[in-house]
Amino acid sequence: MLTYKFYVNTPKNNALMLRITNNRKKSELALGFHINKEELAGILSGSPSRKNQQLASLVSIWQGKIEEVKIDLVKDQKTKEDPKVIKDIIQTVLFGKKELVAPQSIDNSLFAPYFLDFSERKGNKRTRDIYLATLSRMKTYDTQLNERHFEDITIRWLTDFDGFLSKTSPSQNARNIHFRNIRTVINAAIDDGLTSHYPFRRFKIRPTPTKKRSL
Repeated sequence: MLTYKFYVNTPKNNALMLRITNNRKKSELALGFHINKEELAGILSGSPSRKNQQLASLVSIWQGKIEEVKIDLVKDQKTKEDPKVIKDIIQTVLFGKKELVAPQSIDNSLFAPYFLDFSERKGNKRTRDIYLATLSRMKTYDTQLNERHFEDITIRWLTDFDGFLSKTSPSQNARNIHFRNIRTVINAAIDDGLTSHYPFRRFKIRPTPTKKRSL
């Protein structure tokens, strides 16, 4: 049975790792971040520190994508696949080639292409990856997202998307990162004169208090 675990490899400069186990064989994937064990424990428990909230959202996204890989392996009757092969599949799912859109081909009346272009223009790689992760989750939820206009991102759409996210991300604060990203992109589109539609007048992003932990 396929299982996986996030852990910190202390000897390798506290590298965040993913260990994949299947049929008693193991394979590991470096995830490109460096944190300590206490920080990882906070992320996995749903109580990340303030500086790790974006990483916590990314870990939640990764968990959802890995669960989808597990489902696909069962559907394709590949549950006995070598973990090295599974690692390559997961690596492609998590860090595969980005779907680039040439500037001249962007239809600025459409939400997803504008979101992608906005994300790709972010200079900081970590910030860019967080926006692209949000886009990936939206496309998983809404297979017709590429054809949606800004006006299609309604309060109902946002509410249903939140319900979809809650299945793999029970932390409201982690889910809020996606909605802040969406709100930022819509605000940018309004500033660019592409739309006047603003669903966040009534859809509120409400953080939940983080439990205080004594030292």
